[in-house]
Amino acid sequence: LHYRPDVLSFSVVGGIPFDEAVRVIDENFGDWRSDGETPAFNIPTAALPAATQREEFTIAGKSQSDISAGHPALPRSHPDYYALDVANFVLGRFGLSGRLGKRIREEQGLAYSTSSSLDGGMGPGLWAARAGVNPANVDKAIESMIVELRRLQDEPVGEDELLDAQDFLTGSLPLALESQDGVARSALDIELYNLGL
Repeated sequence: LHYRPDVLSFSVVGGIPFDEAVRVIDENFGDWRSDGETPAFNIPTAALPAATQREEFTIAGKSQSDISAGHPALPRSHPDYYALDVANFVLGRFGLSGRLGKRIREEQGLAYSTSSSLDGGMGPGLWAARAGVNPANVDKAIESMIVELRRLQDEPVGEDELLDAQDFLTGSLPLALESQDGVARSALDIELYNLGL
């Protein structure tokens, strides 16, 4: 329904002349036609949970407990997405060097691994924190996650942490553009999420 030529974008990168790229695209997709009006593409907002929810699943023979905590997040095009991305980096996007890794693994010795992630899409995204821990440490690790989340919510991020996050995030952009695939993906993201140059 939403895969139609009237809403399709192409990203062509590399040593190909523009006219040749257009010719190849037209040769392969030129006879693809749309029927009727372009359908609206509306993704509803995600309802925020009214209260904390916890579910546990047992997998026979598994010796490690894996914790996943999640919350609806912002669409990729939201103006606050970048601020949330910086906050997520401080928390644990870079794995064990974030606040989650420092508290849960280094200080408390509870986790084999820990990280956080932020996924933004056309509609509401997902923020998640994860940790792999000894089954005896699940409750304590969850409590430590919550402490770090509340600290991020209630206290300003320190200047050193903020600069580290900003330096990494801005420094990673040139790395993402080192390959033709990276340039193509970045161009498509800009177009898809209407980010502007």
